[in-house]
Formats: sequence, structure tokens, C-alpha cells
Amino acid sequence: MGNQPNPDEIPVEIDDLPEEIQTVFDLYVKLPDRWDTFNGVYQGKDLTCLGVILDIKKVEDRATALDLILMIDAAREQQLAKKRKQAEQRKKK
Repeated sequence: MGNQPNPDEIPVEIDDLPEEIQTVFDLYVKLPDRWDTFNGVYQGKDLTCLGVILDIKKVEDRATALDLILMIDAAREQQLAKKRKQAEQRKKK
């Protein structure tokens, strides 16, 4: 973006983000998680009720909201998979 991050401003607080991004995080936490309960593997957010939540919250740019939710979820899936792999490696030792 053309400027260096200020270490004093990291990590960013949710209140520091634009209102639209705060709304997306609010939507994200309202969606239920899907887990493979047998293996304990996170399978992502259950998006079946997303349309209803978007309607209730009166979100106008639904496509962007969905894209951002999927980006957040992909990052979370990667983080949880990494933690799971580290835990499995510790068990092997």
C-alpha cells in the first residue's frame, strides 16, 4: 500500500478497521462452525443461514461480504490445520 507498518500499531484492534470490515467480522462470528467430530477437523463455516443474516443486518454489498467471509475462513482453516499438525508432531515425539 506504499507505506511501512508502524510496529506500535500492530496488532490492529477490530475497532481500528473500517466499519464495513467490522460488519463482516460480526457476520463471520454469527455463522456456525462445521467440524468433523470424528477427527476434530474444522471444515469451515456453515453458510446455509448467511442469506438470512445478511437480510437481517441489511448488508447491501452481499458479494463482497461473502468474499471477505470466505477469506477470513480460509485463513482460519489454515491456522487451525497448522496447529493440528504441530500437535500431531508433538505427539509423535
